Amino acid sequence: MTEKDKMPSTTYIICTKDRPDDLSECIKSIVKQTILPDELIIVDGGTAKDTKKDIKDVLKDSNIVFLYIHTEPGLTKQRNIGIDNAKGDIIFFLDDDVVLHRDYNEKMLKVYRLKGNEKIGGVEGTIINASIPNPLLDIFSRVFLLNNNITDGKSGVLPSGNAVHIIKPTKIMSTEIMNGCGSYKKEVFLDFRFDEYLRGYALSEDVEFSYRVSRRYKLYQTPYAKMIHKRTAVNRIDHEEYSQMVIVNTYYFFKKNMPQKFKNK
Repeated sequence: MTEKDKMPSTTYIICTKDRPDDLSECIKSIVKQTILPDELIIVDGGTAKDTKKDIKDVLKDSNIVFLYIHTEPGLTKQRNIGIDNAKGDIIFFLDDDVVLHRDYNEKMLKVYRLKGNEKIGGVEGTIINASIPNPLLDIFSRVFLLNNNITDGKSGVLPSGNAVHIIKPTKIMSTEIMNGCGSYKKEVFLDFRFDEYLRGYALSEDVEFSYRVSRRYKLYQTPYAKMIHKRTAVNRIDHEEYSQMVIVNTYYFFKKNMPQKFKNK
């Protein structure tokens, strides 16, 4: 029996919309992995032509099982569709504008093995080009319990319902929230789904989902599974719409998931 045979099967799900060049670069980084995923599902909510054919060309020598699904756009809806069709024991989500280091899959699976005696539900890697916050903005965010990225410490949800992400972890660490490029055991989806109330661009749907999962399962972040998130300008919402979504989605998260106590409010 080979090392590959001993490993859980893996499905990669990429939800995309009209970013064919970014998507192609992402998939090229997948087929270069030291350990290949077993299955790739593309859930396409866009209008770009020839997407399916272009992906097949990139995958042709990889032996990765490929499933292409076209649907109406909406990130949470697209993710749930991908889940419904996934065959893998562990399901990975990737944004279409990320590029993986060659051992990303290997390092992610290693955490599942290391923590196999725990009730582990998911693992996320680390985005190595995440911006370090401005010191003044960092102080402001801490004082008013706003969303924030910090270089080290503890990630999680604040009493306000806002989230703190660790952008430069130095070791494998537990977390109660994960970003949109997290991975989960398939059994998690027997009881949890992405909330389709968070429609369209669906800002913070990853935090909302992973926080609920962390109430029942252990989640981990590893610094050793690395990726670059290009944050392409293609097909992004404008600043005004983004700002409105920050307010609305954070309020929704707070009302749904946080204690409705005076100190939280």
